[in-house]
Amino acid sequence: MEKLHDARYAIDHRTMIDLWLSRAAVLELVGRNEEALRDLTTVRRIARSNGDKKIEADCLLQASDTLATVSKLEQIRDKASEALRLYGEIRDRMGQEECLTYIGFTHFKFGDYAAALEYLTRALELAEELGDQRGAATSLLAMGLVYGDLGEYPRSIDCSNRALTLRTASGDLRDQAACLVNLSQVYLQLLDTAAAHEHNARSFAMHRTVGDLRGQAINLSVFGTVCLEQGNRRDARAHLLNAERIADQINDKDLTRSIAVRRGEVELAEGNLALAASYADTAVMLSSELRSTMNIAAALLLRARIDAAGKDWRSAREEFERVLGMLRDIKLPYQIARAYYYYGLALREEERNDTGNGYLSQAREIFTKIGAMGWLKKCAALP
Repeated sequence: MEKLHDARYAIDHRTMIDLWLSRAAVLELVGRNEEALRDLTTVRRIARSNGDKKIEADCLLQASDTLATVSKLEQIRDKASEALRLYGEIRDRMGQEECLTYIGFTHFKFGDYAAALEYLTRALELAEELGDQRGAATSLLAMGLVYGDLGEYPRSIDCSNRALTLRTASGDLRDQAACLVNLSQVYLQLLDTAAAHEHNARSFAMHRTVGDLRGQAINLSVFGTVCLEQGNRRDARAHLLNAERIADQINDKDLTRSIAVRRGEVELAEGNLALAASYADTAVMLSSELRSTMNIAAALLLRARIDAAGKDWRSAREEFERVLGMLRDIKLPYQIARAYYYYGLALREEERNDTGNGYLSQAREIFTKIGAMGWLKKCAALP
């Protein structure tokens, strides 16, 4: 106890704050997010009592990063917005830049793509003005995700490659891994499974090196989806099960939702309709909690395909129409084309060939426009 009062062992407030912030970052990395948030709350309380707006804003920003790993979108937006205000008051442009990126990210996850691009473009412009290469890479990476969802694949790949170039120069493996896995997901949407696997394998190795559990779970989910597209359902199931275990461990609802859709697709392909339906229900529930229109539509599309496989044609048609209505509202061409494709197949199976062929024709038209060659090959292989 005497050491606590000995000047030789004294630690100043700033050092203690730095230690807390560093520990919170490590706790987030290993999936102990609630502990990380408690540390950040403690530091923020100290900063506020001392009138230190810079440290308070830093805590809010780091909390946004931690919350992003567990997909608490409204809290991310609120904390980043409050941090943006504080950084504005002290004229910290670097802090403002990071906040704009987080706010843009939440709009992306909510499916508000116009707002997402507005905030991310502001963040990128500010990063370039400040010469902040890491910040520019983060904004570009997020923009790549937005363009990928919008089916603008050349722009998506360009943004992700520009981000990768910047992050490779910095030598940060975790940042590089994020760029690579995003590229793998774009190639997966294009059904270029070879490119998807190559980029994902490089990302997985980096995520394992730095101990990023969430990153590894995303990689495993991509591996599972690649295997599913290649017809290897056994390995797909194994990869997705491992991804699911990590998602449960770190309590990431958005990741759990995504994996549930993939696992449902595997069971659908295996003909296990009841099990597939349980995964679809889980995905619908989690998507509703997260208030993501696109993800609700993805889960309902799986449910429609299951109903069609069970020859419950009326329910299938109702689900497909509901999905298409949602996707048309948020204008996502890739997702609309997938819905047209599966709806067309279902209608042909129901012997409504003219209507089914019409939907397949619309799917081909969109796949051609967005350059989804893998999907065009699937369409060409249909009888």
